[in-house]
Amino acid sequence: MCCQALHTRSIEVDTLNSLRSKHLSNPTATLIPDSVSPKQESWHGLRKWGLCPQRGALILGKSYTWMSLTNKSHSVCQFFQGCSPMMHTCPPPQNILARWLTSAAHINGAYGHHLFEQVIPSDNCVISGLRPYFESAHMDAREIFHASARIDLHPDADDPGVHAQYPNCLPSKAKRGLFGEVMAGLMIEAYQVVGAHHWRIPIFLFRYHAEVEAYIFDLARDPARTREVSGRHGNDFIALGIDPNSGAVVRFLAGEAKWRAALTPSTMDELMLGPYAEPTNARIRDGHGVWNEMNTGLATPQGLEQISRLLKEKARDQYAEAIVSLDRVLLIDATALPRTDYVFVSGNRARRRTRGTAYLPVNAPPPDYTAGRDLQVIELVLENGEELIEALYSSLWGDNNGAP
Repeated sequence: MCCQALHTRSIEVDTLNSLRSKHLSNPTATLIPDSVSPKQESWHGLRKWGLCPQRGALILGKSYTWMSLTNKSHSVCQFFQGCSPMMHTCPPPQNILARWLTSAAHINGAYGHHLFEQVIPSDNCVISGLRPYFESAHMDAREIFHASARIDLHPDADDPGVHAQYPNCLPSKAKRGLFGEVMAGLMIEAYQVVGAHHWRIPIFLFRYHAEVEAYIFDLARDPARTREVSGRHGNDFIALGIDPNSGAVVRFLAGEAKWRAALTPSTMDELMLGPYAEPTNARIRDGHGVWNEMNTGLATPQGLEQISRLLKEKARDQYAEAIVSLDRVLLIDATALPRTDYVFVSGNRARRRTRGTAYLPVNAPPPDYTAGRDLQVIELVLENGEELIEALYSSLWGDNNGAP
């Protein structure tokens, strides 16, 4: 267990705000409803309530009894030190990745390329291995969206709004996009990439997906209101390079994560260079692809402001020096932090694609990339990826059968 018990006390609270105001300015606790039996105090049972062996979390609900992580249940509030509420602290599942994927890495100066290919089926073992990381990545947004829609964080089967849980309830296309963004973070934390920097993701930025928040609010009140959801604006992914001695942010990584059903050369060209411009028979790309997004991106993107805001809200003490350094570089006309660009493309292997084939440049960036920064590219090639994504997202915060 990553947290150590600080102290316990018996309390009765209805909301997290009440807990914060009465006891600790930045607590992390485990909140379990009265109905939970002592046998569910195992980590497997508590995973439903937002916990995994690698991290601590606190669960917000309506009328709960507090339980400790001991062998018997009792009405107490157990605080933990070293973990912040709803932060992303779950490490990547290295053992599962080593079995599930093969990798081919090429790093040449300021350019890196990794090709990952699936070698074993994406079975229940793979899904179980990925699940804690995905729950950790989505936990902050789940808290926000559920609170906005006035549904419990982990509703029971007969609770109002149970059908509108985030991210389980989202349309398939939206879940594929989320999968790409979480996997982009997982891979950058799991493997050494260009620059050999240690990248930290204190929290994912999914809470800023306003259209998803509106979708869940509507769906909770009218189950028939299903529709497609457009992607979140801004960078798909932000990671921080934090100096281990000073705690200050010294560089950052910003990226784009894309999913495509079939990874073919023509699909990759359209993704990176944009569709054909009119007239299409001229066979000239319009240039509005991922490379253009990288070339025209701000040196200091809004994602840095968003992650700074979340650190102040959720982990001000733990990330004090990081916050100060971000405040400094976010000033208008301030000197920008060094930036690493990141392109993550995942999808299904096309029928004619031979193993070991990369569709993006391996040894150097293409001429279309002109930003001149460190650049990391990752291609993730799966088999039956849509089935994996549906099964994985259906299993989040679910029971043993994978039901949400």
